[in-house]
Amino acid sequence: MRVLSGPVVAFALGATCAVASPDPVVLPSGISARLHEVIGPEEGHLRLRYVADGFDPLGVDPEVLLADMTFLCENSVLPEVEALGTSPRITVSIADRPAEFGVLDTDVRQSFEAFTIDGDTCIWEAF
Repeated sequence: MRVLSGPVVAFALGATCAVASPDPVVLPSGISARLHEVIGPEEGHLRLRYVADGFDPLGVDPEVLLADMTFLCENSVLPEVEALGTSPRITVSIADRPAEFGVLDTDVRQSFEAFTIDGDTCIWEAF
């Protein structure tokens, strides 16, 4: 298994890698988030799952939240994506607590955005 690492994210190619980022990342909004889990890349899709204690997507301006998500995409993935040999679709999520992927938990407050990569930029894809 080949493992890549960068300033924010470390992931294993072709596998789900549960990681716990010991150091939170301070986002442009001032929110501190830590990497909870990376899933993929699978079928051209990579998921970066972050946790920010007390996160409430309804309490953050949507443009500010998008700037935070874009920051996470560009600072977590782009330093590593060239080694993948492809440009996967990226989904970045922030939740108020860890949650099992794919399991509905209505108590978890979260937001997610999808991106494609164009050179050194993450381009937001509206769902």
